Amino acid sequence: MICKRILPCAELTPLIREYLVAQFSFKDPGELPPLRVYPPNPEEGIRFLIRGKLVTNDPATGTSKETPSISLIGQPTARQNLQISHEYLMLYIRFQPGSLFRLLHIPMTMLTDQHIDATLVLGKEIGELYEQLGLCNAHDAMINILNLYFLKKQSGLKNDGQPVDRIGRMILQDPQGFDLEKTASDACLSYRQFEKDLSGQ
Repeated sequence: MICKRILPCAELTPLIREYLVAQFSFKDPGELPPLRVYPPNPEEGIRFLIRGKLVTNDPATGTSKETPSISLIGQPTARQNLQISHEYLMLYIRFQPGSLFRLLHIPMTMLTDQHIDATLVLGKEIGELYEQLGLCNAHDAMINILNLYFLKKQSGLKNDGQPVDRIGRMILQDPQGFDLEKTASDACLSYRQFEKDLSGQ
């Protein structure tokens, strides 16, 4: 069993918080791997299922859904139960606040609680990246491929980071010490405008 967090190359830290690699192998095919409870976290990302399958279950509704091999994942607002297959290898890109918005140019509210097939949004290039990752024999090689891909994507972005992006990082670093009204005032925004900008990104 392998589960590790890996930092991106230094040039990508404004875009990506970390990569998460998870690899599991369960020997008994007649026994389901244990259910994993995943609480809501302040994050958005892209997940690559290199091997195996992942089924998400909403305990509130009892509904289950198999996720795509490459998923765009929006901000979760409720707990999810995750059921993985016996052979499982997953790479997850956890973005900095505002980064996925900058890459996609769509309101993040459209992705809330969603696991969307990334090929429908990012096209064949993300499918080609998935194929490259599947040919790798080592996690380090996969991370190198991801770094190169996102360096290229980052170079095409305008320098349009918003103050609200930095605020998102502040919330993650010190959620207990965050004061919404003071931060909105520091950003020279009304409370209503601040809330609108923050929820959109």
